Amino acid sequence: MDNFNFYAPTYFAQIAVRVWGCQMDFNDPENTAKEGIEALRSFLISIGMPIVFSIGIFKILMVHLSK
Repeated sequence: MDNFNFYAPTYFAQIAVRVWGCQMDFNDPENTAKEGIEALRSFLISIGMPIVFSIGIFKILMVHLSK
């Protein structure tokens, strides 16, 4: 879960807030980002999708979900 450092945590935090309805932790956006990643993981499990993606597919998915 800690392997998302190739993107700024604030980017993932924005997605967490906008897409998954997470509360923004302005003191530590990384917490919000991790909460959003967990929300995405839970969603994928709930619809029977695999939860392990290559980096390229994950990036495409995140861009698509953020629109």
